[in-house]
Amino acid sequence: MKFILLLLSFILSLSQVLSHVATYPSYALWNEKGEAIIGLFNLPTGESKVLYTLSGYQHYNTNQYSTFNSNTNMISFLVYNNSSKMSLYQFDINSLNLVQVPVDFSQTPEVYSIVSSNSTIGDDLLFVVKTSNGNTAIGKLNENTNTIELENNLQGIFCAAAFVGKTNQYYTLSVVNNVNTLNVFSSDGKSKQGTVNLKFPSQNSLNISSYPYDLVYLESYDNFYFSMDVDGTPSIFTLKNSNIIQVILGPQYIFQTTVAYAMVSTNFANPNDQRFFQAVSIVHSNYVGNSLLNVFDSQSKFLYSYPIKVLPVNIWIAN
Repeated sequence: MKFILLLLSFILSLSQVLSHVATYPSYALWNEKGEAIIGLFNLPTGESKVLYTLSGYQHYNTNQYSTFNSNTNMISFLVYNNSSKMSLYQFDINSLNLVQVPVDFSQTPEVYSIVSSNSTIGDDLLFVVKTSNGNTAIGKLNENTNTIELENNLQGIFCAAAFVGKTNQYYTLSVVNNVNTLNVFSSDGKSKQGTVNLKFPSQNSLNISSYPYDLVYLESYDNFYFSMDVDGTPSIFTLKNSNIIQVILGPQYIFQTTVAYAMVSTNFANPNDQRFFQAVSIVHSNYVGNSLLNVFDSQSKFLYSYPIKVLPVNIWIAN
C-alpha cells in the first residue's frame, strides 16, 4: 500500500513537471528486439526515433563502448554479432551518415573501452585493450592502417576510462592492490602524468559489492561520476578531492535499479539548466515498465524520474 501511494504521488508530480519542462533533442544508442539502434532521444521525455538499425548486432550494455567527439560531432561505437565479433561504426551528426571502420582487432583480442580525445585532426580514438600477450594497455587507432597501436601499459584491474576536454587529459580508473586509482595520461595516452589514490571517508560503512564502472566526466560540473554496487544494487558515486562520495538519492527515490546506464548533463546545451540524467533499468512487481530516466540537480540531488520506452546505453546532446 505504501508503494502504491508513493507511485500515485510520483505520477501526479510527473504530469505537472511534463507540462512545463525544457526538452533537449539528443542522440542515443540502444538495443531493441535484439538489434543495435542509433537514433534520436528527447531529454527528458524519452521520446525516441530510430535513425539506423544494425541487424545482427547489439550494443554493449555499458557506456565504455561508445564515445562522442564534441568538436567534430562524431559518435564512435563498438557493436558485436552473434559470433561475438566486434565492429566499429561512426555516425556523423552533421550529415547523419553511418559508416563502418574496418579495424583489425587481431592483435587486441579483447577491448574494454573506447574514448574520443576530441581531436579535430584525426586519430582521436583511444582504446583500453587486452593484448596478445595478456597485458592491459592503452591503444590508439591509426586511421591510415586501421590498426590499434599500443601506447602505454596499465597496472591492476581496469574499470573504466574518460576524457576531460578542459585539461586535454585522458583518465583511467583501475583497482590496484585493492585501491581505487585514477590515472592521468596525456591526450594521446603516451605519457602518464599522475596517479590519485581514491578513498572512502573514514566513516563509510557501505557494503560495496563491485568494482567501479561506467565512468563519465560531466563538464558542466567539472567532476567524475561512476557506479558501484551497494548490497548488489547500483549506486552513483562522485569525487570530492580524492574522496569517493556516494550520491544520496533521497526518500522520494522509490525504485530499485538493476543496471545503471547512460549519464548526460543538459548544462552543455543550456548554461542555465543544471540538471543531469541517468538512464536505468528497474525491477519492481508493482511497476509497469522496466526503464527510467532519473533527473538530478546541480547538487546531485534526485528530483524525479520519467518512464522511458527504450533504454539508452549512451546519450549525447550535440552542439
